[in-house]
Amino acid sequence: MEEWIGQHWHRFVTAQADGTHADAAVSLAEMQRPIALLLHAAGGQARVAPAAPVAVGGERTLWQRLAGAGRRAPLGQLDAEVLALPERLAVHADAGLNRDLYLWLAALAAHLDPRDGDWLQANLAATQRTLAALPGLRARWQRLREAELALRPTATELGPERAVQAALRALRATAPVDPRDVAPVWCWLRPCAGALWSGAADAADEAGGAPPPHPPGARVTTLRQRRRVQHQDGEAARAPLLLAPKSEWLKTFTDPFPIDRAQDDHDDGDAATAAEELDALTLQRQPGPSLAARVRFDLDLPAASADDLPVGEGEWLSEWDPRRQTLVPRRVLAQAMAARDPVPWQPAPALRAQAARLRRRLALQQAAPRWLRGQRDGEALDLDACVRHLSHPVGVAAVYQRPVRAQRELASLLLADLSLSTDAHANDQQRVIDVIRDALFTFGEALSGSGDAFAMLGFSSVRRQLRLHALKGFDERWGAGVHARLGALKPGYYTRMGAALRAATLRLQQRPERQRLLILLTDGKPHDLDGYEGRLGQEDTRQAVQEARAAGLLPFAVSIDETAPEALPQLFGSQGWAWVRRPDELPARLATLYGQLTR
Repeated sequence: MEEWIGQHWHRFVTAQADGTHADAAVSLAEMQRPIALLLHAAGGQARVAPAAPVAVGGERTLWQRLAGAGRRAPLGQLDAEVLALPERLAVHADAGLNRDLYLWLAALAAHLDPRDGDWLQANLAATQRTLAALPGLRARWQRLREAELALRPTATELGPERAVQAALRALRATAPVDPRDVAPVWCWLRPCAGALWSGAADAADEAGGAPPPHPPGARVTTLRQRRRVQHQDGEAARAPLLLAPKSEWLKTFTDPFPIDRAQDDHDDGDAATAAEELDALTLQRQPGPSLAARVRFDLDLPAASADDLPVGEGEWLSEWDPRRQTLVPRRVLAQAMAARDPVPWQPAPALRAQAARLRRRLALQQAAPRWLRGQRDGEALDLDACVRHLSHPVGVAAVYQRPVRAQRELASLLLADLSLSTDAHANDQQRVIDVIRDALFTFGEALSGSGDAFAMLGFSSVRRQLRLHALKGFDERWGAGVHARLGALKPGYYTRMGAALRAATLRLQQRPERQRLLILLTDGKPHDLDGYEGRLGQEDTRQAVQEARAAGLLPFAVSIDETAPEALPQLFGSQGWAWVRRPDELPARLATLYGQLTR
């Protein structure tokens, strides 16, 4: 009985202390697209993420004091890379106001400059710039300001709260205000941290990317603040696992405590939970090599004597730097590789039969005539043209359609991911690398009789070296030599996807055909040893896809990875990818997709 009463009392007190309007709530998920469109259209470069609660001031109500609430709120926050917004907005009784608040914060983030002064001055200056650049938002801002003032507590004396209300009314600051001293101001943005607010970054981050503050596999759903402190030169490094003497002062758990850990000391798995308990993550540079610079041993990598042979001097490729928002030239070396001892490879009879069926199907698709619409004479009526002519008759009626033989000017390049993950088994009989080999063979057999120019290229990477395997060139005949290279395929290293797409783009740009198709066949995400994963790998790959489209190519990704629906739409767009759920269906699905893309 006590437990039942306690649960109901807790729910009642928590609901009373909430103070929001659940019936008018608007989620960040449903506003994600308009927020991103407005942010980028206004000139902002940050990505949108859910915000973590931050400390706030103001007087709490009786119910908030009983529930222990009201000290933190998920306000909008901005740093040099991320715009963090509340996952759910229900501060106003009108759902339209909550939607307008999301859009206003996006527009404000595009014009916020930390050089304008403190929190109050920077938000006021950004508000004036936003209203000047986007005058259509002025009516929404006025409604939001009135609603914000209605939420403010009564300012009975001079202080931070009176300064905030005066600034909201007159858009003019009278004195600096610490945002932690006043009640939440929902229509303004908070800085995430000093270093990130000013756009500063560690040299170590510039070189290899900061290590994530959570264990592999953990998903951090909110943006956390962080601050950087310098390691004191006078502090002598202790031996691993040696605790500090009792004579030293005690620190709270939020302060940095520089204990030198042994190299074999592993995370206990609770870093993500601990991070959620902190207002700001403290990053401190320790003496000695950084994590990214330590020697890593990977026993899965082949020995040099068993590795493929480099061919030629290689070519330098650029790579996208998301921190500086620019392409860094000569960043990745693309090195052509060849198998040491390629041996003749004979596909299984079942695979040959499947390839023959796909070849006949593709030939029938290409032989089908294309209907030329909107003609003055022809074999059939064009219903769309008839409707247009009857509604707006102009001149001679062009309401017929006739079949014509399609003239194809098409070049295709199939880019195959040969990373270490392809050594895993796709089913009980085949590894992923075997499925990819079968898909390449059926693809080549199907296209060899079509007359379309096509090439095949495999890739893997080790840090900033891209390893390219030329399986078939555009001017090379499909035959035993290509079959031998397919038979010699084996799992390589890692997946520097952006560099591979750029190398393929350079080869396709040299083709004279009008239509050029770039198909990426992969089983994973962008990944490499030097921090090329997460945001760095995703933004570089997305930039490489945009470069391919700007060059007149059609990039398309085909994946057999279960996480493809989460990763590929952000890289290739909603219509630029396909997921093959059963790996053994990849050869047939690849030929079908080719036919659909080249209609």
